[in-house]
Amino acid sequence: QNPVLTLEGHTASVTSLGFQRDGRYLYSGSEDGTIKLWDLRNPTYSRSFDAKAPVRSVTLFSDRDQIISGDSAGRVTVWDLGGNGSRSSDGFLHQVQPRKGSTGGCLMQTSIQAVDISEDSRT
Repeated sequence: QNPVLTLEGHTASVTSLGFQRDGRYLYSGSEDGTIKLWDLRNPTYSRSFDAKAPVRSVTLFSDRDQIISGDSAGRVTVWDLGGNGSRSSDGFLHQVQPRKGSTGGCLMQTSIQAVDISEDSRT
């Protein structure tokens, strides 16, 4: 069987993806350090954000037109999809990175493995 749709744009393995509630958009994160938003009526991505580290997880905060990503550098980033509000030149609204800790003299860096939004969008 032939695939129904093939999307090309990431240059490394895709690590996370999801669909917008109405199924019109797909969003994806990749080891290439990018998050992409795909309009499924078009074979190319419509938006791309540079996380500057391999992306481990992405989720859509649909009530606010935002994508939240977690990456291997330990950052959780909120990306603006609607172009509203104040954002950095990199396209993100807010970024949180835990401090590096040490255990027994070894410096440890935390990699974010999963991000999610509750159904009621409160957490």
